[in-house]
Amino acid sequence: MKAYQRISLELRDNLGGNSPAYSTVARWCAEYTRGRTTTEGDLHSGRPTTVVTEETVKKNVKEDHHVTLCFMTGKTKNFNRSCA
Repeated sequence: MKAYQRISLELRDNLGGNSPAYSTVARWCAEYTRGRTTTEGDLHSGRPTTVVTEETVKKNVKEDHHVTLCFMTGKTKNFNRSCA
């Protein structure tokens, strides 16, 4: 039995229906074999989709002093939803 098959079975035994798919485990093992040692995502080039700076915070608060930190950091897109 190959390592990724054993790992997949162990995950399925321990996590049941919440375990990752066999193909995902095989891909993770292949990445590890190629030398990847981190679970962090790769950095992508280009501009970030949103940037929170002191200047943008001050501007948002000046425009609407009811703005929430959760809204400004992108954890919610709607003022009516809470940030949990």
